[in-house]
Amino acid sequence: MTIQDFTPDLAEALGLEAGAGAVITQVEPGSAADAAGLQPSDLIVSVDGRPVAGSADLRTQIGLKRTGRTIEIGIIRNGEQQTVVATLRRGAQGGPQAGGHELEWLSGADLRDLEPGDPLYGKISGVLVARLDPASRAARSGIEVGDIILAVNRVPVASVAELREQLTKVDRALALTIQRGSARIFLIMR
Repeated sequence: MTIQDFTPDLAEALGLEAGAGAVITQVEPGSAADAAGLQPSDLIVSVDGRPVAGSADLRTQIGLKRTGRTIEIGIIRNGEQQTVVATLRRGAQGGPQAGGHELEWLSGADLRDLEPGDPLYGKISGVLVARLDPASRAARSGIEVGDIILAVNRVPVASVAELREQLTKVDRALALTIQRGSARIFLIMR
């Protein structure tokens, strides 16, 4: 999920009382945040009963918790206080995340196996970046439409399934080997 600080201007725009917290601006469909029922414009005000001062504080609080742990997230939705339960998984930063799955490293990128008709089909094995949300984490990390992901931390991947499997093993940093046109490059994500 994507979050931002809760500001007085945002409070007015959303019709909420000004206060502290972090506002959800986007929830990836199919992610654990989505499964937990979190929605865009929810205001996160607490984690396990501890107040959230802003988006950085929320990331810190979640980052200090153990992967696999269930947490209670206090939210305000449509002016009503609610509690949502979420299970932390290893996520994009290499630490626990409330929401997401192994492809969260590449959230915002539509990935698919190479197919007949693709220029390099049969010449190399990899996963094609078919579409990309320009505001996504993947795009900000330097991934481009048309890139072919050849390896994750030097382990070759020939399909989306293999890519997904390797991403579950990534701990702190992610090094992607990418074919871009005629060049082969490395992209590092943290």
